Amino acid sequence: MIGRVAATIRDVKPDILLTLSLEDYMEDHMNAGRIAATAAFVRGMRNYVTTPSAPPYQKDLPLYHALPYGLRDMMRKPVLPEFYVNVTSVMDKKTEALAAHASQKDWLDKSQGLDSYLTAMREMTRKVGSMSGRFEFAEGWRRHLHLGYSSLEINPLQDLLGALCR
Repeated sequence: MIGRVAATIRDVKPDILLTLSLEDYMEDHMNAGRIAATAAFVRGMRNYVTTPSAPPYQKDLPLYHALPYGLRDMMRKPVLPEFYVNVTSVMDKKTEALAAHASQKDWLDKSQGLDSYLTAMREMTRKVGSMSGRFEFAEGWRRHLHLGYSSLEINPLQDLLGALCR
């Protein structure tokens, strides 16, 4: 799996990589975050074999992790973001996109109640907005340690988002 994701990263050569938290209540979320981080790390290793084969490259690739569901780590400690992104203007689209995730919707509706995950997402996004002290709704992000990924000085996500970011 890592070899396939690394091949994609090598092919696309992204400027930023957004991924899941390394701490979450769902094992698959943590595993996906770990796979993304490892694939980004090996993007420049010429001895790392990818599937399909893709040549390594050297370029900064800052990695950012979303907050975990429930805003807590596996030991129930609060996880605080490094910075906040204002999503107030796109909350309806965010909710619509999450509702369109058919496999999750069916399972979550049956296991947790009709559309409860949509309500929970809105509540968590509102809470993160409140934590920002500035936005009604926000997503929180944490930057992965720069070593092996990018230079310390750059923060392209914050640079790109400008006033939408705190």
